Amino acid sequence: MEAQNNHNEPDLNALAELWVMHKEVENGARDARIDVEQRLMPFLETKEEGSKTVNTKHRKITVKTGFTRTLDGTALNKIRKNLTEEMLPLTVKEVLDEKRLRHYQLNEPDFYREFSRAFTTKPSKPNFKIVPLEQK
Repeated sequence: MEAQNNHNEPDLNALAELWVMHKEVENGARDARIDVEQRLMPFLETKEEGSKTVNTKHRKITVKTGFTRTLDGTALNKIRKNLTEEMLPLTVKEVLDEKRLRHYQLNEPDFYREFSRAFTTKPSKPNFKIVPLEQK
């Protein structure tokens, strides 16, 4: 279904093309920034993990380096019996199960109303994806 344009409404085709143009500019700017960051790295002192700052004539440059670590639950269970709880560098983090929460919201409004006092809800930023239509 193609959107119809009334006289006082913006042209959706034009807005979609404008969005695509700005997205391409954004992606190009991001790629250019990452290229400059890579060119800076050989000239900056860094830590293996942490932040390091250097001052230039007009700028302060801070580089934070580190690692992304993921926990392998199967491997943890194999070694857990050899470790005391005090030795484990782990904390438990409670997170909302969005799927179950939506179920309660739609199917058990009394429970949802009571439970909703324990969290805040804010609208998220809309996420757009605009792609060309398949040509036939």
